[in-house]
Amino acid sequence: MIKKTLLMVFIIVFFGTPLRAEKISLSNLSSYLESIKKVSGNFTQFNNDKTVSTGRIFLFRPGRMRMEYKTPDNSLVIVGGSQIAVFDSKSNTHPKVFPLRKTPLKILLEKKINLKAQGIVIRHEKVENSTVVVLQDPMLSSYGSLKLVFTDHPVTLRQWVITNEMNDQTVLKFTDFINQPNMSSNKFNISLEIDNRVFD
Repeated sequence: MIKKTLLMVFIIVFFGTPLRAEKISLSNLSSYLESIKKVSGNFTQFNNDKTVSTGRIFLFRPGRMRMEYKTPDNSLVIVGGSQIAVFDSKSNTHPKVFPLRKTPLKILLEKKINLKAQGIVIRHEKVENSTVVVLQDPMLSSYGSLKLVFTDHPVTLRQWVITNEMNDQTVLKFTDFINQPNMSSNKFNISLEIDNRVFD
């Protein structure tokens, strides 16, 4: 018993307390995000008004994204040509269009991603079994922030939280990301989507 106690003291003194899993480095996260080229996955979206939506997301980096919402929402969001277009299924009107640069999603869709650049990361920590980073454009911080949640082995994006300039939050949780090398760029053409629809 005495020998076992001395052994435990020795381990604590020389090796410290048991090691905790380290957060994923910003360099590794940058490399992972840059490696995303053409992928799709399912998402569940938790809205600020307590409603829940589901759908499928398509990423075609750099600069392009498409979110197809399932019934009963049936809305569509397309990012392309440095713009975000929101097609509302509840109204038969032209989409609302916003500049991508005025949202924190711009950081995620840029060609080069360097999370170590000054001012981009405002938080980087380990939370339970995940690594969390909170990003903002240091030149446009008033437009909100983007929180990304990753798991390790392999590094995988599991969730993002968009906080807008009004401090409203939209949470998206992702599953089943798969590579789609034959994905067409037409999916992200806002003008083409408008031409294919009939509006009042």
